[in-house]
Amino acid sequence: MGVVVAVSGGGLPIALMLAGLVVVAAWIEPLTCILPYLLIEEYYRGAPVLSAAPITLTWGHQFYETLIFGVPMPLILLSLGTAMALLRRNRANRRMTRFRSLEIFAVALAAIALALEVPYSGAHGSRIASAAIRETTPWLTLLLAYAVCVLRIRAGKYRLLVSLLAATVLAKATLALVVEAISGGYTFEGQSHLIFYDAATPAIAVAVVLYLMAARRERLDWRRLGLLLAAFLVVLFSFRRSIWVMLPVGLLWIPLLTRDARAALRVVVAVAVGALAVALLPAAAVNGQTSRITAAFNVAAGRSTHDTAAQHEQDITEGIRLARAHPIDGLGVDSPQAPGLVNTRAKTVYVHNELLQEWLRFGIVGFLLTLGLLLSLLCRAFVVLRHSDEHVTRVAATWALVLPLPLMTAPFVGTTNRWPILVAVAASLLAVGDNPRNNHEASV
Repeated sequence: MGVVVAVSGGGLPIALMLAGLVVVAAWIEPLTCILPYLLIEEYYRGAPVLSAAPITLTWGHQFYETLIFGVPMPLILLSLGTAMALLRRNRANRRMTRFRSLEIFAVALAAIALALEVPYSGAHGSRIASAAIRETTPWLTLLLAYAVCVLRIRAGKYRLLVSLLAATVLAKATLALVVEAISGGYTFEGQSHLIFYDAATPAIAVAVVLYLMAARRERLDWRRLGLLLAAFLVVLFSFRRSIWVMLPVGLLWIPLLTRDARAALRVVVAVAVGALAVALLPAAAVNGQTSRITAAFNVAAGRSTHDTAAQHEQDITEGIRLARAHPIDGLGVDSPQAPGLVNTRAKTVYVHNELLQEWLRFGIVGFLLTLGLLLSLLCRAFVVLRHSDEHVTRVAATWALVLPLPLMTAPFVGTTNRWPILVAVAASLLAVGDNPRNNHEASV
C-alpha cells in the first residue's frame, strides 16, 4: 500500500517549490518524466533476497508506492509529461505518429481490468477508486509513456532518449562496482555477488548493447567500448537468466538482419568485451552464475527438479492446468494465490508467465488481448526492420523481437511499474520507424 501525501502548514512552500521544479523540467523536456523509472529500482517486497539488499539498491523505491490524493505519484508525473508534450506539439502544429494496434490492445486491457475490478471491489467493501487505479496502472503507464515518447521522438529527440538510456547504464554499472567493492553484493539461490534483482535494469542494458552493435556509421572508440563494458557488467550483476538469454539472442539477430560483415565483426567485439566483463567479476560470482546456467540446462533436459528454473516450469504447467479449468473467466482479478503455484507469498494470483497471468486474472479475453499486444509489437518490428534504415528504430525492433523471452518466465509488464515504460519506449520508436519522414540519426 502507498502513502497518502497531505501537504499543509510549513511544508507547503517546499512542496510548491518541488512541484514547480517538476513542471519546469517537464516543460523544458517532457521526456524527463520517464527518467525516475529508468534510475529507481522497484522493490519486490515478497522476495526474501531484498531483506539483505544494500540500501543503495533499494533507495527511492517509495517513488512507486507513494499516493497523492489516492493517485500513484508516477502516474501523476507521466500525466504531467503527457500534457506538456501535447501542449508543445500543438504549438509546433505537429501530428502524432500512431501505433493504433498497440493503443487499442493497451486501452482494452485497462478497460477490462476496470470493468472486472469495480464490481468486485463494490461487492467486497473495498475502495473502488483506489482498487481501479491499482489494477489499471500498468496499462495506463504504458499508454502515457508511449504518448510522451512518441510525441517527443516525433520532434526528433532520438539523441536525448539514447543519452538517457546510456546515462542510466553508466550510473548503474558505477553503483554496482561500488556496492561490490564495499559489501560484495548478496547471495540468493546459489548466486553470490548479486546486485540487480529488478529485471528492468539489465533489460535496459541489453538495449544499450544492441544500440552499440547495430550502429553502422559510428566507430567503436574508447567511450563506446566503455559504455559496452558497463552494459555487460549490469547484465552480469543481475539475477535473471531470461535476460542472459535475451542478450545473446538479440546479438545474433544483428548480423542476420543487417547482412553486414561489419556487424558480424562488432558481435565478435561484443563477445570479447563480454569476456572482459566476466574476467572482472570475482570468481565466486562467476561460479554462481555458471551454476545457475548449468541448472537451467539440466532442467531443460529433464535432469533436475530442484532449481528455481524447475519451479518456474512447474508453475507454468500448473498455470496451464488452471487456465484450462477456468478458460472463460479465469480465477478473477483479485483472486488469492492458487494452491500449486510457486509464489506462495503472493497475495493475489501470480504465475511466472505474462500470458497465463492475464488469463488467470481476466479470463480468455485477457489472454487474447495480451497476446495481441505482443504480436502487434512483433509485426511492427518486422515491418520496421524491412523498411527503416535508421539504426535506433532497428534496435528497438530487435529488442521487441526478443522481448517475449523474459515475459515467458515472469509477468513483468502486467505486474510492475518499469517494464511498461520500456515497452512504451520501444513501441514509440517502432511507430516513428514505420514513418519514413521521421528518420533521424542518433549518437552517444
